[in-house]
Amino acid sequence: MKLTYFTTIFSIVLFSCQHHHSKLKTALELAGNNRPELEKVLAHYTQSKDSLKLEAAKFLIENMPGHYTLRGDLIDSFRLVSKHVQNTCFEKKIINTSGIIKMKTQDTVTYLDTKIFDILASHTENIKNISQKQEDIKHISSDFLIKHIDASFKLLQIYPWLSDIPMNIFFEYILPYRFENEFIDTWRDSIHASQTMNDVIAHADNIKHDILKMSQYIEYQKHDLIFNRSFINQFLKIDFTTNCYESYATRLFQFRTLGIPAALDYIPFHPNRNGQHYWCTIITSNIQNGNKTLFVNYKAAKIYRLTYSRNNDINFLENEYIPEIFRNPFIKDVTSTYLNTSNIKVKVRKQIPQKPHYCYLGVFNNLSWQPIEIAKFEKDEIEFKDMGKDIVYLPLYYKGNIQYAFNYPFILNSRGEIKYLAPHPQKTQNLTLTRKYPSNELLLKYCKNLNGIIIEASNNPQFKKETRDTILTLNFTNLNYITQNTKKNKSFQFYRIQGNPKKTFDIAEIKFIDEHDHILNGTCKSQFQKAFDNDPLSYASISTEELIIDFGKPVKVSKIICIPRGDGNGIYPGNRYELFYYDIDGWRSLGSQRAIDYFLEFSNVPEGGLLWLRNTTSGTEERPFTIENGKIHFW
Repeated sequence: MKLTYFTTIFSIVLFSCQHHHSKLKTALELAGNNRPELEKVLAHYTQSKDSLKLEAAKFLIENMPGHYTLRGDLIDSFRLVSKHVQNTCFEKKIINTSGIIKMKTQDTVTYLDTKIFDILASHTENIKNISQKQEDIKHISSDFLIKHIDASFKLLQIYPWLSDIPMNIFFEYILPYRFENEFIDTWRDSIHASQTMNDVIAHADNIKHDILKMSQYIEYQKHDLIFNRSFINQFLKIDFTTNCYESYATRLFQFRTLGIPAALDYIPFHPNRNGQHYWCTIITSNIQNGNKTLFVNYKAAKIYRLTYSRNNDINFLENEYIPEIFRNPFIKDVTSTYLNTSNIKVKVRKQIPQKPHYCYLGVFNNLSWQPIEIAKFEKDEIEFKDMGKDIVYLPLYYKGNIQYAFNYPFILNSRGEIKYLAPHPQKTQNLTLTRKYPSNELLLKYCKNLNGIIIEASNNPQFKKETRDTILTLNFTNLNYITQNTKKNKSFQFYRIQGNPKKTFDIAEIKFIDEHDHILNGTCKSQFQKAFDNDPLSYASISTEELIIDFGKPVKVSKIICIPRGDGNGIYPGNRYELFYYDIDGWRSLGSQRAIDYFLEFSNVPEGGLLWLRNTTSGTEERPFTIENGKIHFW
């Protein structure tokens, strides 16, 4: 009798909203043996005649496939510790001046701390690589879903700003029960509604500090029979600050806890620098994303939003590789809400015997081309929508998991026009290169601080007025180095750069060269040694105290080379460099050379193409560039 009644109720559910039927039917079929649990939720809200909660249940269930909890020894061990130490006051041994051991009570680790850390840990690759997926659709219980939906709807009465929220915003940005691949629980019930925003933020700001408190607890309380301390040490090695994810995922949890609609938006790959960026966006019904100042420092070709609902319709074919970014069905393209974008059509210039189902646009990031947009490979001219401007793109496809271009790289300019960067081997040019990465205002400031600095010489260590000579005044004409001949043809034992109490200036390297082009070696105080360590990334700061170099005997200095504080992306003697240009079949070498000076010269460089200077000795910051009116333009 119960089964007949339940089946009747569920039939009404499916019939009542046919536009959900296909996705809902698919989700229920994927649930397998867990299907009765999901049907109980639908029947519960049908019976109670609560149409909004019924729609909420359908939304969660039909978008559930693909959501999962990470399970494994490491992550589950952490969860065991979290449950054990929540709201436990920690004590640490303190030895006072009398040698007496006392116990100092420390703060507690709260549920908020451990919940957020679970979210962050489940985002990291090293945890994902050693864990298994426990699919929500096959394991979630009806009791949990009903409790979560009811708790979420209570927020509509608690918080006045939710009184007239559109249901589509409520469903997507308030209702979801998970954030990442964390363990799912009734977190809304675990956080008291009486907590203020300050309470939530105060308990969730420093996750790593709280894990250290757990580590101390394990050490001093000796619960070794329950868990092994080594797994805490593994967690402490995780860099949760990468890509801003830690702070903004924490903020998202804070907002959702307090009934504030919010989402994580992100740039998957910067088109003008390495890395990616996340930020938290508050969602409103009448304002587009307003964080326009973000793009003063961060360029974007594509911006995606992490969602609970499924947003892509990619057909995962068995014989075709799909890049990782597009394997996530829970991302939404929101580029046009931030940027003035363009829809563009890219020609297929290269003959491809077996065309793939999908093709891509890539940007240069982390020393390779990274796909950031996908389109179907249907015609000889492929449309890509809502693309960021003033960016260099490469049209891509994959054969296996190997990347190929189907046209030359191109610039999408601010007018939305495409300029293909096809090299002309018959038209060549000679290049003098001093950097492999664009400069910035900070580097210019470091250089300007050194302009006008006077270098004096004397055979008297006190530099008495009648014994000293000014041999050089620094005058920088580029950001990377200065080579200047000295004014005096005399020999001196001591050379001095005076400090300036009104201005601190920094020197990465300074070299004194004799008439035979040999570097002269002297001694100076230890705090200035970094100006002589042959490391362009280290530097000596000079403020009130003067820098004096003692060469041990009088020496004649013919030339001084000075490198200002910088980013290590100039050209440095001893490093090997290789110049490339991009042909339609990939990067082509124009030769390599070991630098003997602070610049490089290359000849017979094809005009019109995209170029890339690699430091094969060290460094990872490198950008492709073009030559426009004789000047280098980094992209």
